[in-house]
Amino acid sequence: NCFTILSFEVLIYADPDLTAISDIINCVVDTNNPFDFLFQDNDIQIINNQLDMQVLYFETEDDAINRIDSIDKNAPYLPIANPQTIFVRLENEIENSCFKVAPMQIEVRQAPIYTIPTDIFECDSNQTDFSTTNLNVKIAEITAGSPADLNISFHLSPLNADLDTNEIPLNFTATSNPQLIYVRIENESSGCYETQSFLLNTLSLPEVLLEQSLSQCGNNYNFNQTWDLTEIELEVLEGRQYNIEFSYFESEADVITDNNPIVNPEVYVNTSDSQTIYAKIRNATTGCFNYVPFDLIINSPPQINDFETYDICENSENSVDLSEINLILLDNTFNKLVSYYANEADAEAEENPLNSIYFYTNTTETLVARVEYSTTNCYAVFPFQLVVNSIPIANQPNDLMACDDDFDGILEFDITQQNSTILGNQSPNEFSISYYNSETNAINDIQPINTNYVAFNNETIFVRLENNITRCYAIRKFSTIVNVLPFAPIADQVICLNDLPLVVSAETNNPLDTYSWSTNSTSPETEIFEIGSYSVTITNQYGCENTIILNITESETATIEVIETIDFSDPNNITVTINGVGDYLYQLNNGSLQTSNVFQNVPIGYNTITIVDQNGCAQITREVLIIDTPKHMTPNNDGDYDTWHIVGAETLTGTVIYIFDRYGKLLKQLNHNSPGWDGTYNGNDMPTGDYWYIAKVMQNGL
Repeated sequence: NCFTILSFEVLIYADPDLTAISDIINCVVDTNNPFDFLFQDNDIQIINNQLDMQVLYFETEDDAINRIDSIDKNAPYLPIANPQTIFVRLENEIENSCFKVAPMQIEVRQAPIYTIPTDIFECDSNQTDFSTTNLNVKIAEITAGSPADLNISFHLSPLNADLDTNEIPLNFTATSNPQLIYVRIENESSGCYETQSFLLNTLSLPEVLLEQSLSQCGNNYNFNQTWDLTEIELEVLEGRQYNIEFSYFESEADVITDNNPIVNPEVYVNTSDSQTIYAKIRNATTGCFNYVPFDLIINSPPQINDFETYDICENSENSVDLSEINLILLDNTFNKLVSYYANEADAEAEENPLNSIYFYTNTTETLVARVEYSTTNCYAVFPFQLVVNSIPIANQPNDLMACDDDFDGILEFDITQQNSTILGNQSPNEFSISYYNSETNAINDIQPINTNYVAFNNETIFVRLENNITRCYAIRKFSTIVNVLPFAPIADQVICLNDLPLVVSAETNNPLDTYSWSTNSTSPETEIFEIGSYSVTITNQYGCENTIILNITESETATIEVIETIDFSDPNNITVTINGVGDYLYQLNNGSLQTSNVFQNVPIGYNTITIVDQNGCAQITREVLIIDTPKHMTPNNDGDYDTWHIVGAETLTGTVIYIFDRYGKLLKQLNHNSPGWDGTYNGNDMPTGDYWYIAKVMQNGL
């Protein structure tokens, strides 16, 4: 049972984790020259953050497992083959028996052979401060002379270039100025690549102002002008710019290709009325250019109406208002200046202008008008003939005189009867005659009157005699005299058979008037004994006659045959019966005339009946008594019914009236010739009230 106690340690070491090892490839330009590898540079990748690990490199796997003949990793290693496999031993640094072995390939490959790219200087063609460039130009530059195919890509960062990510398009617009571009240059067969960089510089174009133009006047309608195109330079350059060159072209295509420049821009003649020229503005330092189209504007002079002569009519002042020609020269005078000259030289030089009131010395003169715009001062001159035409001879006509036809002082005249007098010996085919009722209308030849014209007395008529060719005219005037007709106020009359003869007067109270009656009387009056139609012709001192026809009818004073009344009828009426050949009216007292022979409600007492002949014969009257009793009495001494009696009782001889009070007491007895009762009894006034009477009337003895 004897024993011994021993102690020992159990040590646990980390086992290395060796993942697949990337190949080590060295890219060289000349693969014929030896190229060494420094393996130490791969330790970090192989260890991959493991602690207490170290890396050893061997030419064989056995050497790596047995840990013999390791390669000095800190010294350059020349491979013995290409490609060559090297074995890597990753071991625990404390306990090297803990290890892993893995192969690693090393290889020398062909590096890309290329031209290093130069910086790009690109003009800002879009004028956005950042240029757009075609990187294909750089590809051509880099690959020029390369013996192998190269893959080229462009990137905005070196990392993207190394990783071949985020490639930018070949048609690239810069986002900054200057812009650093990275290029990845890869040998397509070997996969070897290098990165280079270059700057993309955006160069500004010359700063210009657009929509500029040069303008000239096409005076006298000459639209081919000589231009100094260089005058546009100060207009199109914005601000002061240095080392700028200008050239000029007739088309945009020529500007871009720099073909066919205008050789002498200082003396350029336009080829069309409206032409666009292109100015090329080039920065001589950068070579960048801009171009500006500008118009050659030829401002036209005012359009002048074409005419050869301006005709005027001679006048006593021997003058013409030249401003009146303006309306012939121009359809519209707004914004236009018109002046007149004696010759074209003065008109071109704008010297010695004529006064607007021009005094001519010959019947035909040559004048020159200069018409220009007040804004552009573009002008044209226009020569024409001033022709002075003679005035036609208008003979003074006499006044037109005629007798009135209806007493209104207005009469229709045929005024063409004046034509022959006005024309005289002049041909009617060469002249026109027109008539007017105002001098203004005659002068302006407006609103002529009809040749059969209704005129009033002493109206002035103006006549215009005009030459049909020259339009010159003369004005004369005459009056229309409407002589009055003699007048007598004679109407149809009635001859009264009981009052012959009838004397009819046509007296006008004008001692120069004469009379001729159909009765053969030549005095203002004539006597007529019979009915019939008669006439009188009155002639005044102007020879104007007026014949008046009058008809004579008969009539006579009425004869009253019967007047019928009924006494005490209440109401009382009168009927009159007459005899006669007249047309009669009837009147009661001062009442209205009536055609009826019956009068209604006639007042009691005496009434006057009048019979009137409407034809003017004598009237007759008759007094008619209406006998009746009044209905009341008012004895108050006002003159109205102060007493009571039968009206007309004085004609009723033998009549007796008895008046009683309401008790039957006799108060008064009246005879036909007694005064009426005054309303008293024994000298005392009777009271107001009703009273009664008994009348014993005697009429015509009955």
